[in-house]
Amino acid sequence: MAPFILPQKPETSNYLTTRERWIAAERIRLEHKAASNEKVEMRHIKRAVTNINNYVCAAGFFFINITVQGLSVFLPTILQEIGYRGLTAQYYSVPVYVAASLIAIAIGYISDKTRMRGIYLAGFTILGMTGFGLLRWGSGSKLKYAAVYLCAVGAFPGGPGFLSWGINNAAGPSVRAVSSGYIVSLGTAGGILAVWAYLPSDAPNFPIGHSINFAAQVVVLFLSTFGIFYCLRENRIRERGGRDHRLEGLTEEEKAGLGYRHPDFRYIA
Repeated sequence: MAPFILPQKPETSNYLTTRERWIAAERIRLEHKAASNEKVEMRHIKRAVTNINNYVCAAGFFFINITVQGLSVFLPTILQEIGYRGLTAQYYSVPVYVAASLIAIAIGYISDKTRMRGIYLAGFTILGMTGFGLLRWGSGSKLKYAAVYLCAVGAFPGGPGFLSWGINNAAGPSVRAVSSGYIVSLGTAGGILAVWAYLPSDAPNFPIGHSINFAAQVVVLFLSTFGIFYCLRENRIRERGGRDHRLEGLTEEEKAGLGYRHPDFRYIA
């Protein structure tokens, strides 16, 4: 139903007033240095696939998906090996997903309000690493069940977090549209590795599967940290005029179409 419910651009939104539609379109023009009604062209595709931020976010999405998809497929199996049997293992998976979903929504809201992404993505990997560390090297069913919460809560905010981060730093609207599909296409491949992480031959403690996910969380931590420093460094360069040469010899229309490459554009870290 999304194509029929969601407006394609602010100017076609039925639930906004005329003034609100103008404000929304103007915000896009000012923040993303592009018109809200531009159409996708080859130059937008090129900018999307050459944006370093997109590869940081796609890689983060890939490694987060190892955990998210792995838990989605194997959580009842992991709980069964911890000590819960039959339907009980299914029942005990429900509060894990509820907690992870609520935290993911909360972090999405907070990161929007604070206009920061990387710090939350990096911070929550600590929970994921702790959880998989306890599953890998800990003992006791209660301890390991608590560890499952840490794994889920640490990983689930990462998917929407990395995708949002990539979209935030891929202006204007056409580049952002291509980037969102590009990041998801590359990142979802992490699910392919996820289905091979927990094998019957690795049961009952699944040391290989837990180690793979632990390593994935470590990689996400490094990617998030790199993304933060890259964005902060690029913003500092632009503040001192280091990217102003991109405007030389351009018409006003060409300057308006620079998107995230415009010297006045600032990355969200």
